[in-house]
Formats: sequence, C-alpha cells, structure tokens
Amino acid sequence: MAKLGCNIVRLHKIDKEYEPDGIWEETGQGDKRHMHAGQLEKLDYLISQLKLHGIFVNLNLHVSRTLTAADGIVHDDNMPKCNKGVDIFDATMRELHKEYAYKLLARKNQYTDLLYYNDPVIAMVEVTNEDSLLAVWKRWEGKDIDGLGEFYQDELDALWAIWWAEHIGGDRPPRPTRDQVVTAQVTPELSARYIDFLLTLEENYHQDMKQFLENLGGPGVGVQVPISGTQSGTLDASYLSSTFHDKHACYCCWDAQGRFFLD
Repeated sequence: MAKLGCNIVRLHKIDKEYEPDGIWEETGQGDKRHMHAGQLEKLDYLISQLKLHGIFVNLNLHVSRTLTAADGIVHDDNMPKCNKGVDIFDATMRELHKEYAYKLLARKNQYTDLLYYNDPVIAMVEVTNEDSLLAVWKRWEGKDIDGLGEFYQDELDALWAIWWAEHIGGDRPPRPTRDQVVTAQVTPELSARYIDFLLTLEENYHQDMKQFLENLGGPGVGVQVPISGTQSGTLDASYLSSTFHDKHACYCCWDAQGRFFLD
C-alpha cells in the first residue's frame, strides 16, 4: 500500500462480529462488551506495521455493533439495525458507546508502547457511522421512531418535556408523530419546534461524545486529532452530525469497472 501511494486507511466495522471476524469475545451471554485479547493483539500489530510504513489510521468507533438486552438495553422488536438513531437519545446506549471508546482508545498498543489516543499514527477518529436520529425519523430502512415501543416513546416524551421547558415554556402540547408532521396534521409552528427538538438531541449526543473523547485520560488529556461525527453524503443528517465535530468525513470509492462513486 505504501508503494502505491496509500497514506491512510480506515479501520471500519471491527465492532460488528465476534472473533475471528470482529473484535468481540464470545462470552456465551450474547453480549458485545468484552473485547477479545487475541483480536486486540492483531489490531495492535496491524497499526504498528501501518505506522512503520508511513500509513496513518482513521479509527472508527461505533459502526455495526447492535446492542441488545444482553448488553443492558431495553429490547424493542422495532429497533433499527445497529441501534441507529435510538442511540442518539438513549442514555444507556450512549454510555455503552463511551465504554467501548474508552476500552479501545485508552489501552496501550503492545507493539508501539503508546496509548491509542496518544499515538500520532491515529490521524482521526469517527464517533458513529451513518447514524442519525433524523434519518431514522425519516423512516430509514423501514424503521422510524414512531414505531418504537413504550419504553423508548416514554423516554422521548420525557426529553420533549425537558426541551419544551428549556426552550419554549408554558403549556406543552403532546409530542407529534412523524406522520402528523409529514402530512401537516399539526401546525407549521409545532412541526418546526419538533424538528428543533430532534436537532437538539442530535447536538447533545455529538457534543457529549466529543467532550468525552477529548478527556479520556483526564481534563484535556485524550484524543487530540480531528473527531468526525460520520461521513457526509450517505444521510442528509450526517452533514449536521459532522458540524458538531472538527471536520466532515467524506469517502469516495472506485468499483471494479473503475467508476468513481461516493460512499
């Protein structure tokens, strides 16, 4: 790769599978919270060799892990793939994102003897891939937040009440549904306020994650390289998520016929 002029690679979807195809250890409990020591050793070695050959790393955090009840979240039959969108507002999922980020970035690479977050070979870190509450609200891959069960609806209602008190005040109308907004069953003013509410949840997630990553080892001690929300282009709202971070991430690819396209 170095001889071909490649100077950066994107480590993507390492959080999807159990070993040998991913980073997780099979505990027999169905959870994905324990990283496999052998897989971590391979990752350490890969990164050390990339560094040796002058190739930087774009390290992705949450990409394809789907949290389940085995990980401590509330089960929902209509949960979007990889918890996309729901993890933006659910406090338990956010803490599990932080747990994984800490375990990965605050560990020492046994070949470089450097903490991941303090290794200059890590050129950038991505928080979450193709993930947006707004995208799920738009019925992403057949799923939307109105289809979630009682637990998550109650959680959104509670957040709606907090947002209304902080931003509007006074009598609070019920939180509208997606269909009510799309089909103009509620006033334009309420529709706009509901979109603002979703934007606030999105912003809170990304700002909280960015602050956490920048302070992994204590105040001001953590990730020093650019942090991205997700790549732009795949989801309209991914432009938004990246605005809460240091940069936009955009990936372009070539297919077998040499055609150029946006990933």
